[in-house]
Amino acid sequence: MPDNAIYHLANGLLRISQYEFPFELNDITRAYYERMSKVATGQRAAAMKAILKNPPDKTAIARLSEDPIDHSTMRTTCVATRLNAGHANNALPQMAQANVNCRIFPGH
Repeated sequence: MPDNAIYHLANGLLRISQYEFPFELNDITRAYYERMSKVATGQRAAAMKAILKNPPDKTAIARLSEDPIDHSTMRTTCVATRLNAGHANNALPQMAQANVNCRIFPGH
């Protein structure tokens, strides 16, 4: 296979898509989950209480992480939003670019 900028970029983007930043709580997110655990019900409430323990419950983290809002509340997230590559339909690309938008967890 020839050296191809698009394939190199695609491999990098795949690695980003598969990486999960570590779980983290700060004072604000901890207070949020403490309060929300009082109004949430069932497994969601139990999971919220379980992530507040020391150490936090990994199963509860995984359960809450299934929700996109909770997932992004508990960690840094990055997602590719734009791509640009090549200069012609019949030529190997010399360059490929991507924009990766990261929502950095406060304090990092």
